[in-house]
Amino acid sequence: MDAIDTTELIAGALRGLEMAVMEMLKQTTPPTPLPRPRYFRFAPGLEWPSRDPQLLEGGENYFSGYYLLTSGAPALSLHEPPGVARAIVKACNGRPRRLLCALRRIQAATAWCHARAAGRRRAAQEILRQQARAAEVLRDEAALRALEGI
Repeated sequence: MDAIDTTELIAGALRGLEMAVMEMLKQTTPPTPLPRPRYFRFAPGLEWPSRDPQLLEGGENYFSGYYLLTSGAPALSLHEPPGVARAIVKACNGRPRRLLCALRRIQAATAWCHARAAGRRRAAQEILRQQARAAEVLRDEAALRALEGI
């Protein structure tokens, strides 16, 4: 397999991962917490999401960790799939078995993100269902008090 084909294949998988991350980080109504990160080692020295302690302190930077890969050099951004793909190919030394393993791990990370997004949506629906039941009980209580006051 040609190195250019491999880079494009991995870049396509990384674009899918980026879309899955955006879906997972999308705010739900009502708000639900983000999942605890699961770490995937795509290639030697390249891990997603970033474990950079400065990003994990909280606030808006916390979300940035899901868009970055930890590497020996400055962190790589999922917003630049071709650059990350070249780094993965380089880390794998162009060896087909390692490249296939990297591709499968990227696909597993993408599936993990889709599953966490679906879980957050289900949690939001459950919260709304429970709130609706509580609101109904409150309405019933208000109606009883109104009847007692007559």
